[in-house]
Amino acid sequence: MKSFFNIIHHLEHLNRLEDDLAVNPDTPHAAMAQCREIRALLPVELLEAHDQIRLSGNTSVAAMLFRYCGACCTLVDPALLSQPRLAGLFVICPHCKTLLYEMREGCSEFPVNESIPKSNR
Repeated sequence: MKSFFNIIHHLEHLNRLEDDLAVNPDTPHAAMAQCREIRALLPVELLEAHDQIRLSGNTSVAAMLFRYCGACCTLVDPALLSQPRLAGLFVICPHCKTLLYEMREGCSEFPVNESIPKSNR
C-alpha cells in the first residue's frame, strides 16, 4: 500500500500538471504522459473523486488545519471527522467537495519516498 504522504503528494502534483495543461494546451506530450504515470500510482476510488472535483473547476485536494478546509476556508463539522474516510485518509468538504486531509500544526512538509515522474520541460 502506498503511504498517505505519497498519495497526497501525487494528487497535488496531478492538480498542478492539469492546471498547466488547461492553461497551455500546446504543452509537450511529456506533460500528458506524466499525468498518466501519476494517475497509475493512485487508487481508482481517489481518481474518480479527483476527476469529479476537477470537472467542477476546483482543486481536488487540500489540507485541513484546525478543522478549516484549505480550499474554501469553511469550518468542518467534527462529526465528519469520525466518519469513514476515502482511501483511509480523506474526508470530503461538505461545502466545496474538496478531498481534505488533516494537517497537524508544525507539519509543513511531508517526506516522500516514492519517486514521481520527472517533467521533461
